[in-house]
Amino acid sequence: GGKMRNAICLVTMLSIGCAARPLIRPVIQDTFTINAAYDDTWWAVVSTLSGMSIHVETIDKDSGLLNTKFIYFSGGMYADKDIEKVAAIQTSFLLIWTRGRFKLNIYASKLTDSQTQLKITLRIEGYESNISKGWNVLYSKGVIERRIAEIVDAKVNAVSMDN
Repeated sequence: GGKMRNAICLVTMLSIGCAARPLIRPVIQDTFTINAAYDDTWWAVVSTLSGMSIHVETIDKDSGLLNTKFIYFSGGMYADKDIEKVAAIQTSFLLIWTRGRFKLNIYASKLTDSQTQLKITLRIEGYESNISKGWNVLYSKGVIERRIAEIVDAKVNAVSMDN
């Protein structure tokens, strides 16, 4: 009857209203200063990615550029929760996030003989399987970038203590 149709209209309006809210890009740190020489930092970056099972696509130590392939993370029932830990996503009961993936672009540059700057740019995407049925670019929350910088920092500091 009419009541049911009105209820469906209301639910539809509410859900569309929720989905239409613009995503706010989080302000994140993507540039890190590592207190180590360039060569040691570069080695630590490559070692860190390898340890995280992140496959390198292109690498050029001389220019300081490194790009990775997509790494897929999360799948299944709680994929949206996993994705939300590392990225800002649209939430609505109509949107069903089922997979996440990211790839990295890392630029290393020598600041001094004992300091290297890393700029870590993350492209993160979520697969939405209900409305768009495709990969959507998301905004990183800076969690993965910070984690990589922390591991790199720990590696170079462990190395310098041995010398």
